[in-house]
Amino acid sequence: MVTYASRFHKATIMGEMFGGTELWTTSFAIGNETGGDQANEPTDEEALAISNAWNAIWTPVANGFSSQFKFVGVKVSMVSTDGSSDPSWSKFHYRPVPVAGGAGPTNPPQIALACTLQTAIPRGRASKGRMFLPGVGFSVGADGKITAAQATTLAGQMKSFFDAVNAHADVPGEVVVNSAEVAGVPLKPALMTPVVSVKVGTVYDTQRRRRNNLVEAYSLSALA
Repeated sequence: MVTYASRFHKATIMGEMFGGTELWTTSFAIGNETGGDQANEPTDEEALAISNAWNAIWTPVANGFSSQFKFVGVKVSMVSTDGSSDPSWSKFHYRPVPVAGGAGPTNPPQIALACTLQTAIPRGRASKGRMFLPGVGFSVGADGKITAAQATTLAGQMKSFFDAVNAHADVPGEVVVNSAEVAGVPLKPALMTPVVSVKVGTVYDTQRRRRNNLVEAYSLSALA
């Protein structure tokens, strides 16, 4: 059984790619600034604030989000301490039309660049979280990596995004990392800790579920 320290909001950024044949999401948690229970239900205004903050970093060409990937909207859900979410408490904001990323290149959808969310805890529980950024199309060099300058650009943009979320009057709390207590595992209590920094590396990761809906065509060649 999973148990969180207190209720929190889960903000999910949603989109589509390749003409809607595949979908993507990435998410983060918003907790009470005092570390206690997140008693405020999500609101339409909160979902709009997060949607606008993401849209601001989605379209600039320098940020590398591919035009094959489109930002559709944001869902904000109240998550209980047992990890469940009541659909009646969820709020949505959809963009008037899906918003294409500003850059031209694209990678296969399962290729994802990770953004690490860091707290003031140096290691262990509640020290780090992770978001897989959708549609980053930076090319890799001869070393198999994107450039340090590109990683720095995205880290700065994610900082700006989270700063905007934290500062907005319609967002009741701040971005946090949640570590749940797991039944039967001693000395590992549930912790909720504010995010204080982000980092983006120069090596792509893999997120398999971002290509599960693509129907694959096979070519067969029989041996003589």
